[in-house]
Amino acid sequence: MPRTLLRLPRRLGPQRRPGEVRRRPQGRRPVPLARRRGGRAPARGPRCRGLLRGGLRAPRRGDDHRVPDLSRARGARHEIPRPPGPEAARPRISAPAHPHRRRDVARRSARCAVAGAQCAVDLPARLRPRIGRVDRPGGGLPGHIARGAGDGVVNAGPIPDRLPADLYGRRDRDRAVRILDAVATARLTWTTLVNRRPVTPVVDDRRLALVVTDRRIEAHDEDVVTLRLQAPDRRELPRWRPGAHLDLELPSGRLRQYSLCGDPADAIGYRIAVRRIPEGGGGSVEVHDTVSVGTPLIVRGPRNAFPFAVPGYGSPSTRVHFVAGGIGITPMLPMARLAHRLGLDWSMVYTGRSRDALPFLDEIESFGDRAVVRTDDRSGLPDAAALLPGVTRGCAVYCCGPSAMTATVAAAVRDRGIELHSERFSPPPIIDGRPFEIEIASTGEIFEVPAYRTALDAILDRRPDRPYSCRQGFCRTCKVRVLAGVPDHRETTLTDAERDAGDLLVCVSRSASERLVLDL
Repeated sequence: MPRTLLRLPRRLGPQRRPGEVRRRPQGRRPVPLARRRGGRAPARGPRCRGLLRGGLRAPRRGDDHRVPDLSRARGARHEIPRPPGPEAARPRISAPAHPHRRRDVARRSARCAVAGAQCAVDLPARLRPRIGRVDRPGGGLPGHIARGAGDGVVNAGPIPDRLPADLYGRRDRDRAVRILDAVATARLTWTTLVNRRPVTPVVDDRRLALVVTDRRIEAHDEDVVTLRLQAPDRRELPRWRPGAHLDLELPSGRLRQYSLCGDPADAIGYRIAVRRIPEGGGGSVEVHDTVSVGTPLIVRGPRNAFPFAVPGYGSPSTRVHFVAGGIGITPMLPMARLAHRLGLDWSMVYTGRSRDALPFLDEIESFGDRAVVRTDDRSGLPDAAALLPGVTRGCAVYCCGPSAMTATVAAAVRDRGIELHSERFSPPPIIDGRPFEIEIASTGEIFEVPAYRTALDAILDRRPDRPYSCRQGFCRTCKVRVLAGVPDHRETTLTDAERDAGDLLVCVSRSASERLVLDL
């Protein structure tokens, strides 16, 4: 709100004593400003130098002899006659000074604009000015400054309480500044490209001796069992994040990977879920038949090949959609809990053969309308529209389940500006495969690997006891040494030193030459 700023003469009469109330004599009228002589006011006028700051002050009681018909209403306007004389015609201008530098700040004229015969001034509520204080709104000082003058009117506006945006980055910057900015940006980009070094993946091969402290049946068909693993002394275990898994060494020597489906805040225990697959490699059957409460197990990890990128922190997306099929719900549970805890915009579609075959059904239904449970026995096989309801550009999709479901989701989101994060429970498809030969160095045996099969499958036909696990190129269980030939690495977990040494993951990698000689 504009404040009234009155320009006073340079010299005033004697100042009133503190506490003194000056009364006007009976029958005497105030002397108007027009009767000043030579810039001097009558001696009987109130002296206000103690209330000045740079020659400006706010109106107060006692100014009736200066401003006719002074109104105390906020926003009132009054006409102030222009006082004659050279002092009013040529106002002196002085910038506000600090009290310790300019002791005569109250005696000097401040910036004043008198362009015509009259000035229109707004009169809001009165504020008491103080010398030497910063003139800010709400600080007890006049919070407005003169913006300009024209046609005899002084236009007052509020003092800005924040810097204009153009001081931080104007669109029409100076040409020299634009050139310097472009040069600096080019220099930083060139330095980044020149100094870029490949990132060596961190391999965590720590082995933890844990014991099974709890075993539960999760699905009604009794094909899914959960195990809780803890240290024998109940010490804290390595931390993990949603999407992580453990490498589990079974009593038979098999190595299998299982996703962590517990709470990352649980520092003393891990929870995994295992579905019985009779036609599998035997690892799940061994867990169901031989592992019970008290069984000691060796685990490696945790490792995370399926991390959850939180929107706004690790992902530019604004929404998250989860697609889980059967036992593929295990890595999704911690992600959904975290998204729910953070208040993200998320949804889920959980599919399976029937409700009896779905594990963790109670936990999923606790999320309410955000999670949709869909079974094949009632709704049939889901298509892309059923798996991705309401998914548009700017959404991140996390998918884990059978290969057919993952392929359907990948084809639906391709070229639509949608992030896709997926994890498979089966080997990835072979792309651009061509046949080659493998020679076993210890026996000299040579056999062919067809274009549609992996090197691991061909090796297992002749060495069934050869260890393997994930079949996706991140557990490193099937690593072998190449003695001759040119390998075609199709994984991202081996370091440059391991590749230079001839290491090869036969579950996904192939050969760029006609034959590979393996140290087997």
